[in-house]
Amino acid sequence: MHRLRRFSVTPTAANVAVQDITSNLPGQLAVSALAVDRMNSFTIYAGTDRGVYRGRSMDHGDTWTWDAYMNGLPATKITRFQVHPVTGVVRASTYGRSAYEVNTDWPIGSLMSATGVPTFLRVHDPGTGYGPPGDFLDAEVIVKLNSEPAKAFGFQLRDDPAEGARQGMLAQLLTAFRKNRTVRIDYIRTGLHNGRAIRVETLN
Repeated sequence: MHRLRRFSVTPTAANVAVQDITSNLPGQLAVSALAVDRMNSFTIYAGTDRGVYRGRSMDHGDTWTWDAYMNGLPATKITRFQVHPVTGVVRASTYGRSAYEVNTDWPIGSLMSATGVPTFLRVHDPGTGYGPPGDFLDAEVIVKLNSEPAKAFGFQLRDDPAEGARQGMLAQLLTAFRKNRTVRIDYIRTGLHNGRAIRVETLN
């Protein structure tokens, strides 16, 4: 069985720290290819002799959990494997010389939902928005959840017929943030890490 290790280098020194991230990856697997998913923080894919496995860490790399990733990919020997850094498209080739291409995430424009406790909530001036130019969220209200810390959800508070409904969404988020309550946010995916919230529901 291969042991997978995470390396980190201290910028001011030549020290390299090594961490075993094999965790619950099944024994006797031969890992032939590794790929980092840059769209999803702390997500790694391993091409093995029995298909692809996905490793994820919810605590910034301290612990890892692996599961079989059979989203359109065969349970056969993977010889080459890569994840596109912008689109998240996976390309894999197998021992039988077949090639596969699948998406690791829903395309931009998809209607999605996220559930969690708000850990970040900001209300700011119109036009300041949130995020980098290529993934900019034009919104006055920005919220992040503990379940998906790399993603931001937002909505506008500008004058229009739906302003009252959005003020209601903000009121629910403020209460959830103050009282540590779980919310469900329905949103439209507008970028790799951002989404426009269209509905907020308090779950507890």
